Amino acid sequence: MRKLLFLVALILGVVPAAVMAQDEIESVCLVTDVGRVDDGGFNQFSNEGMERAAEEFDLETTVIETSAPAEFENNINTCIDEGFDVVVTVGYSLADATAAAAADNPDNYFINVDASFAEPLPNL
Repeated sequence: MRKLLFLVALILGVVPAAVMAQDEIESVCLVTDVGRVDDGGFNQFSNEGMERAAEEFDLETTVIETSAPAEFENNINTCIDEGFDVVVTVGYSLADATAAAAADNPDNYFINVDASFAEPLPNL
């Protein structure tokens, strides 16, 4: 369990650091897989990693908890519409919605925890 927490913290801590070296990142929005941020799994560990990154880099953050898969696209778009620089999505279930949003929003950065992309975009 500690290894998983470390991995998520590393992903959310190091990736924004690399991105921040290129551009000014001021805000991060986290979209959970179906569930809550206190689930003891990826949602919780991703939220904890984001909170750590927020402290280290003085970031504005918010979390959108997903109740059903039908909300994925809308939740991601809410992050974009509210002006967040980075959108973090949790779980392979959000992979398609994340990739579509990245393609449609090249000025935003996207991170997905627990998915891989055959042809990732520069902002994904």
